[in-house]
This record gives sequence, structure tokens and C-alpha cells, in this order.
Amino acid sequence: MNIARLMAVLALLAPLGLAPLPAAEASNGQPADPQSGAAAALDNLSDEDKIAQLFLVTFTGSSVDPAAAIFQVLRRYHLGGVVLTRANDNFDDRTDVRAALYALTGALQAANQDQAPSGVIATPTPNALQPLPQPLFIAVAHGGLGLRTDELLSGLTALPSPLAIGATWNPDFARLVGAAAGRELRQLGFNMLLGPNLDVAGSPNPANPGDLGAGVFGGNAFWVGEFGRAYTLGVHAGSGRRVAVIAGTFPGIGSGDRDAVLEVPVVTKPLAELLATDIRPFSAVASLERDTEGAADGFVTGPGLYAGLQGSISRDTRPLAIDETALKELLQRDAFRPWVQLGGLLVSLPLNHPGVRRDYLAGQNLLASNVAYTALMAGNDLLQVSVQDEDALAALPATLGGLVNRYKQGGLFSERVDQAVTRILELKQGLYGKFGAGAAITAAPLAPLVPADGDVAAIAREAFTLLAPAPADLVQRLPQPPAPGARIVFLTQTQLVRQCSLCRPQRLPPVDALQFVVERAYVPFPRVCTPNLSAFDFAKLADFLPGVVPAPVLQTTETPAPDSGAATATATAVPTAAAPRTPIADALRDAGWVVALLQPAQPADGLPTSFQRLLATRPDLLAGKKLVVFTLGAPYYLDAAALSQITAYYGLFSAAPAFIDVAAQALFQDLKPRVGGPVSVPAAAYFLAERLLPDPAQKFELVAELVLPAGAALTPSPEPTQASTAALTPVVLATALISGATALPPTLPEGAQVNLSTTILLDFNGNIVPDGTQVDFEVLYKDAAELREVFATGYTMRGVARVALAPKHVGGIEIRAFSGRAVSLPAPLQVSNVAGEPAIVVLTLTPSITPSALPAATNTPVPQIALDANLPAGGVKEGQQSAPAATDPRDLLSALFINIAVAGYGWYAAQRSGRGLIQRFRLALGVTIGVWLAYDLYVLRAPGAGLLQSLGALAPVLCAAGGGFAALVVDRYKLQLAASWQSGSSRLQAAWLSMRTGSIK
Repeated sequence: MNIARLMAVLALLAPLGLAPLPAAEASNGQPADPQSGAAAALDNLSDEDKIAQLFLVTFTGSSVDPAAAIFQVLRRYHLGGVVLTRANDNFDDRTDVRAALYALTGALQAANQDQAPSGVIATPTPNALQPLPQPLFIAVAHGGLGLRTDELLSGLTALPSPLAIGATWNPDFARLVGAAAGRELRQLGFNMLLGPNLDVAGSPNPANPGDLGAGVFGGNAFWVGEFGRAYTLGVHAGSGRRVAVIAGTFPGIGSGDRDAVLEVPVVTKPLAELLATDIRPFSAVASLERDTEGAADGFVTGPGLYAGLQGSISRDTRPLAIDETALKELLQRDAFRPWVQLGGLLVSLPLNHPGVRRDYLAGQNLLASNVAYTALMAGNDLLQVSVQDEDALAALPATLGGLVNRYKQGGLFSERVDQAVTRILELKQGLYGKFGAGAAITAAPLAPLVPADGDVAAIAREAFTLLAPAPADLVQRLPQPPAPGARIVFLTQTQLVRQCSLCRPQRLPPVDALQFVVERAYVPFPRVCTPNLSAFDFAKLADFLPGVVPAPVLQTTETPAPDSGAATATATAVPTAAAPRTPIADALRDAGWVVALLQPAQPADGLPTSFQRLLATRPDLLAGKKLVVFTLGAPYYLDAAALSQITAYYGLFSAAPAFIDVAAQALFQDLKPRVGGPVSVPAAAYFLAERLLPDPAQKFELVAELVLPAGAALTPSPEPTQASTAALTPVVLATALISGATALPPTLPEGAQVNLSTTILLDFNGNIVPDGTQVDFEVLYKDAAELREVFATGYTMRGVARVALAPKHVGGIEIRAFSGRAVSLPAPLQVSNVAGEPAIVVLTLTPSITPSALPAATNTPVPQIALDANLPAGGVKEGQQSAPAATDPRDLLSALFINIAVAGYGWYAAQRSGRGLIQRFRLALGVTIGVWLAYDLYVLRAPGAGLLQSLGALAPVLCAAGGGFAALVVDRYKLQLAASWQSGSSRLQAAWLSMRTGSIK
């Protein structure tokens, strides 16, 4: 075999190694039973290693070297994990923050595996029974740009806030954001996400220091659960199941009365209300009924006190996270018991939480073993300890030693430790599939960031919401966008943040962010002039307001009389302080439009008051102007008096750059807002609970289905009488169809019933109503003195309510369904008595309204997630949509090799046959066209392509090769084909001429 043929064969075989493996083999090396693997690993751990696995600690600095305290602790004790935070200077954006983070996470895993930062194996830890300890949890909170709880401000995609995601009313967007977060965190070496936040802002209170702002998905428990589950599914899919999701803050602190970061909030709701609101989202992400990919791996327990769970609150009441009785009772409920049994992990609040430390641990060593003992026995599996310096880390060995001594004594504590460590090892088994240094340490270079900017832009457009006034009033207030010559002042409330204490401060968003976008998008057309635009931050506005005194003061001066030298006293108005001539004052006086970006993400800084002071003290500066306000955070910080002066109030809910772009489009009326935000805005008379009720304007219907007992059949009835069947057109939605004017209803066997269901119910915002919405079903017996009664009450699931009917009277009946003020169209039935047996005829109950799925977003179609190649078996989980086309990059590479191989073979064969250079080029071009035409037909799922799906990775290879060889065949027999074509064409022409001649004659 010569060299050319050898190269062609190798090129044909290469794609088989590069093409993706079949789904059954793409299991990430994970065993089928993580529990058995964790049990085996537990047996190989020493007592010291078991106790160390229970701890999740923080540390200072953005590097790990042998002299660092965290390096020594990890090498000596092999802790369960670490948490990276902005406050501890773990992120440094003065250089490449992604490269620095990737190096840091790698160094942490190496230190935990007894390796020096250089990668050289160090002296093994004396206490370790395993030469290679367990992988390290590396956790971070990553929720959305601008949130005070967000840690990563740069280096990753600027994700929208949870409230912005909730404002889309489409959980698919939460899935996309979760996928982006999971993918990017895994690339940097993180394997645990402390999020998403599942708190519910049911009754927003901006005066509450613990107000959650834009850090929640919304104010309705059902929707928060739906978004939380979708977000969790996205993180698992985007990371290839390599990032664990630890949702917070269990069991919900959205109704707390103070800042849970610094204090111990109290939730006074009764148990029934607590279960229906605060706890319900956690039930949703703990549910295993739909799929396990949407279930959270764990919960962070919070510092709250709950009257509904703990009874009367007193000084002796412990926060639920360390209250053994109350926490275990909650976890034994049906909503959580299966999740706990499957391995659901509880991560404690930081044991030295400021409020817990001050009120409940006074006089105790913060890292004393009895504090950790209390948290562990309460039900927590992984214990957070916030240690900010080397002295605090130095106190950790005493805590570990005390717990080891307790463990050696056996008893309940020893059993509880083994249970908690087993859960931890099971989660690590699920993340990595095997244990040891190679499971968590990789020598691969850092993958480049591929920002999910397109997804974020789609979310920004869908989240854009009109908050006030009503849409009809808005048309009157803003009939036109700004004219080209209009003067516009942009007022921006910014946050000054740092990625680390020594990092350069950043303004989120920049002061001139909206002005820059407007200039970029609308100056070139032109729809606006740059000299007419000016931008100021709220700090400038605050400096300007105190110096303005608009009211003059009367003073007495003497002036001489015209006819005499006597002086007369006159009163003249002389201002005590002249209004300052500042740039912001001049801009506001000359402007025709004032556009404000509000960002009340940190109410304690007092910045929102400067804008409210402008409205309250200087209405003269705003008179006759168009005042347009966009909120980049929660929308309920302005009062009714302030809203009455605003021309239009919009919700963006996030400070990410894509949302600033939407503000510019909205200002020039190039984007239509949706109506109805995810939380209540009392000042705008928008109350979420009312808006989520069924809309009475909709025309929903009832669907009936006849259900027979197993093995039963409809029994024919005697001949009908004209009176009983005339003018009826019966339809039974069952296996038997009754039709015709003379048809009689069959007799029903015992146990038969008619099941009734509604078509999908929509709320006032045009979305499906929350699950659990009550629907009453009423029956009217027309032949029984118009007797009317409610015979059943149903509750919606995915917008549909279902009940069963057992009629009590013979004759014509009519059924309606009521939910709030929404009433269904009537559903007529005919109940007859034939041969002493009741029979039911269902009349025209086939719905004219076609039930649809969850209403899609209005502005932008939702793209699909590109799933990670390391997904578990099956690739796409149950309930997810499969990708529309097989566009794996390795398939493209396979087709490229096929192209090279077949073209090379054709070139070689043409050269051997003595064909010229031009002819060889034409042949290679034909092969290339054939290869990629066949490949494209396969990717686009042309008819017949589905037959090749069972071949897995071979399908694209065979398609591409078939197209290339088809081109060679066409080239080989082109002369014969051309001759056949010419012969056939001549015959057709002769036949055509013969036909024409015959027709003329």
C-alpha cells in the first residue's frame, strides 16, 4: 500500500475516535450506585478525616503557597471544602481574574491532595489511611450582577438578577441562566454553587433592612419554585453535573423582620401559611416526581426563628438551623422525606453568624466543639465556619480535636457523623464519579470564556415591564419618543463596588452608561444630538439640592422721595442665598426629558432619597418635562406621591449592560413592555396576589370524558322515544361515539363516571395561574326545579383543574366552573333513565379553545441549552427538549477528515489516470460539495436522516462519506450519464414535436 492510500485510510478511521460516544457511554465514569461507592470510601477514612469532611471554611487571600495557613490546614486535615468570598479578597481583578481563579482552585485541590503548588507530591499526612484524600468542595455565591450577595463581579457573563428572570414569567430563561452559571463556574474549578435564593417577597417592605430586593425570583411561592427548579436544572446541565446546587435560605426568610446577614429574623406566620408560602419553593426543588436533575443537591439552613414551627418565640428559642427538634420535624414532612433519604445535604449557616453569636452563643468559643456538635445533631451535614485570618484558622484544630474525641466515644454522635460524612461523600461521588487526586485536579488549560450575552439580552427584553401608569394612560402621556432636537438629562444611581480591597473600584452601572448606549444606537440615524445629552449620578444630585433655596425673604431698604429729600421705606424681595449655577442645575432647567435609572439594591446608603427629594422640593425643575424612570432593582421603593409626578415608570430589575440597552430602546419606543411585574408595587396599586387570579375576560371551557370500570362496556338501550332524543347531537368523549338524532344513550355500568377538566386558566398577566388555584364546579338541574349546587372543588395543576361528576337527578343539566370572577362557558349534559338505569349523554363538550402549554414570552423566542458533553447517560433528561440538530463540533471535525480523505483519494486516482491539474481541482471541489451537502442534510434532519440516529457517532461519518463517494461515482460515469441525458432529452423533444404536429393536424 503506497503512502497516498495509507493517508486516505487513516483519514477515514480518524473520525471514529473523534466523534462523540453514544449516550450510553457518556457517563462521566460514574458508577451506577454512588451510595455503595461512598460507603466504601467511608470505611477508608480515619476518625480525623471523617470529622474534617464536615467543615466548609473561608480564608483570606487569592493565592495558595506552602506558607499560607489554608495550605497547611488542607494538607494536615483534608477539610470538606472552602468558600470563596469577595470580602476575604479571594478574587483579584487587577490581573486576569479568570486565570487567577483557575490557578487558585487548582492550588486548593492540590493542597488538599498532599501536593505542593508545583504539582510535586508532598509528604503524606500521617493520619490519612488513603494515599489520595477526597476532592475538595470549592463553593461560591453567584447570583446576578449588582446584588450585594454576589461575589464575582468580573471575568464571567454579567448575569441578570433573579428578579429580572422572574419578570419574564418563563422558567426556560431561568434554565438558560443556570446553564451559563454552571458552565462558567465549572470552567474555573468551582464545584458548589451557594444558590439560588428561594425566598419569597410576598409583602415587600422597603423600610425593612432585610428587604431582599432583586435577589429573589418574585413574590409568589409557586413561581419562585418553578424558577428555582428550572435554574437548578440548568446548572446541572451546563456543568455536566459537576456543580452542586445548594439552595437557600431554608426554610425561607422572605417574611423576616430584619437583615438575616447580620441579625436573627423572626417569621411570625402560622404553620399553614408558612407551608403555603415560604416553605413551598423548597418543596418544589426537593420534589423527585418530575426529575432528579431539577432537584437541589442541598439547602443552606438559615438563622431565622419561626413561630409556626417552633411555637412561642422567646429568648431561649434557637434559630431553626440549630434547633434539633424543629428542624428534624420539618424534614420528616412528606415534601422533604424522600429528598433527605436520597441524600439531600443540609449546609449550616456560618456557625459564627453575627446574630447567632451575639444572642445565642454568648461566652462560648466560636469554634468550640459544642457549637459544631449542636449544629450537627440538629441535622446539618456540612458546617460552615467563617474564618477571615490565620489566627481563626489556627483555632480550628481545637474544634476538630474535640469532635474527634466525642466521635471515638461512639453512641448517637458517632452515628450522626457517619451519616453526615456519607451524604458528603455521596455528593462528591456524584460530582466526580471516582475519588483521588485525578478526580478534581486537571492539567488542562483554562477554556476561553464564551459569554451568554445573547441569552441575557433576550431575558432583558422579556423582563422589560410597565409599572405605571396603565397602558391606556401611557399612550396619552408618551405619544411620541424624544424628538431629534430634544435635550435629555440622564440621572443614574450607581453602586461603587470592588472585587477586592485593593482592586480598582467599579461603578455599576457607569454614570454615563445610558447616554453612551443612546449615542451609539440613535445618533447615527439621527434621532438625537450628542450636545443635547448630559449625564449625572445621584451623588451630584444630592450635592445640588441642599444649596437651592427657592423662597425669597423680604428686607427693608430706604429710597429718597421724588419731591423731597426725605426717605421712604419699601419692602423688596432679596434672596438669602442665590441658587447655584451648576452644570446639573442648568441641565435640568433646559431639559425637555429627564430619564432616571434607580438602583435601590442597598437601601442603607440613602441614595434613593436624593431622587425623592428632587421630586418633593423642586417640582419647578420638572414641570412640563417628560420624566421617565427605570428601576434596576426592586420596583417598590417609590411612594404614591413620587409616582404621581413620573410620566412613565418601567421595571428592568437588573443593572447588567444588556438591561441598559433595553432602557435606550424603551425610551425611543422601539420595544413594547409587558404589563405585570413579579412582585407587588403598592404605590402603583399593583398587588401580585390579585393579578395572579384567573382573568374573568378569558373564555375557558370544560372538557368531559366518560370513564368506565375495568372490563366494563356500554350496554345498548331499548328503542328511543321521539321525546327523549329529538334535537340532540350527543358526543361522548370515550371509546364509544354516539351520533345521530335517533341514537339513545347507552346504560352505564356501576362505577362509571364523567371526568371534567378545564382548559388552561390564565391570570390577569396572561400567564398560567399558579398551581393550587381553587376552581368550583357547579351543576344546574334544569328538570329538578332549577336546583343549583356546587358538586366539586378542584385545584389547578399546570393551569388545569379536574373533578369527577356523579349526577343525582334525571334530566337536562348544565355545568359551569368558577374561579374567582372567571366563569367557564356552560357545558350541557343529558341524564336519562333507560330501563331503570341512569345514562349520561355528553353534548358538544369538545373544547373550541385548544389547550396550550405555558404561554411563551412575547418578545424573543427562548434558545435551547447546549448540554455539556459529560452529561449522565441519556444526555437530555426527561422533560427537556432535544436539540433540533446534531451540531457537535466533533461531528464537524469528522466530516472534515472525510472530506480530506475522499478528495485525496480522488486526486490520487485522477493523477494516476493522467488527468490534468484543472480536472483534479474540479474533482476535489465536487467531492467537497458532495461531503458537505450530505452532512447538512443529516444535520437538518432531512427525510430519512432519522433512520441513521441509531448509529450514534457513525451517522455523520457515513453521511459525509456517502456524499463524497457519490461525487466520485458521478465523476467516474459522467460521460455515460451525459450521453444518457442527451439521448433521453432527444427522445423527449421528438415526442413533444410529434404531439404538437398531431394536434395541429
